[in-house]
Amino acid sequence: AGYQPVALCDAVPAHLAAARALTGLGEAACFSDFATMLATVPADALVICTPTPTHVPMARAALAHGLAVL
Repeated sequence: AGYQPVALCDAVPAHLAAARALTGLGEAACFSDFATMLATVPADALVICTPTPTHVPMARAALAHGLAVL
């Protein structure tokens, strides 16, 4: 059981770099644009860890792409 992260997204470059360092994901799996990440990366689920006001639009977009949202 468990999960395997396949991509990261953050609009703040320093935050994205820190998350990349923690996960070991390559640069190609790191995005600064959420819509681009959704359109590019095959995934089963999405974990939203953003400010509360962004949750609903991000969740709707992910659900429209057939992802489970956590």
